Amino acid sequence: MRNAFRCFRGPVMESVLRFYYRTRSLLRPLRAAWRLAHALLLLKLVDRRWRRRRPQARHALPAPLIVSLTSYPPRFHCLASSLKCLLMQSVQPDLVVLWLAPDDRNLLPANVLALQGAGLCIETCADTGPYKKLVPARERWRNAFIATADDDVFYPHTWLAELIAGWAPERLEIPCHRAHAMTLSGDRTPAPYAHW
Repeated sequence: MRNAFRCFRGPVMESVLRFYYRTRSLLRPLRAAWRLAHALLLLKLVDRRWRRRRPQARHALPAPLIVSLTSYPPRFHCLASSLKCLLMQSVQPDLVVLWLAPDDRNLLPANVLALQGAGLCIETCADTGPYKKLVPARERWRNAFIATADDDVFYPHTWLAELIAGWAPERLEIPCHRAHAMTLSGDRTPAPYAHW
């Protein structure tokens, strides 16, 4: 913050900065409480929508549609809610597959295991970090449309339908909701991710 105001020097700016830092530290506990309340509200909303699931439309893609994601134990506490969001999309995928490292499967909570009856497929593969959600799915279903998802996001029910709507067979593009343009450094190698 100080660097943003370095062109403004003087006692007025210093007092503004002191006030900012003092206020920021006083509001930190309130921000944490707000984040917790927001997370609990989202969990309740997802559970309510899960109990009142609506029929899903079939996709019209010319090949199977797979939703693929991975997770690991520190995220297992919010995994069931993310999976429910993916399982109740307005367009039904052919498969929602969760890829885990072999040692992590035995650590899954019961609320995640219970989702297998609702269309979740749980698979194990080599622990390649975040690549687990794409590489094994691509190897197993070579001609499928694969939508990758994160394990700590609450997806709106139109997330998958919007991805499908972004696909056109004549375009060599990968539809997505968010992307970063890769930036190259002076030696033409990728710059650090924070600079993209």
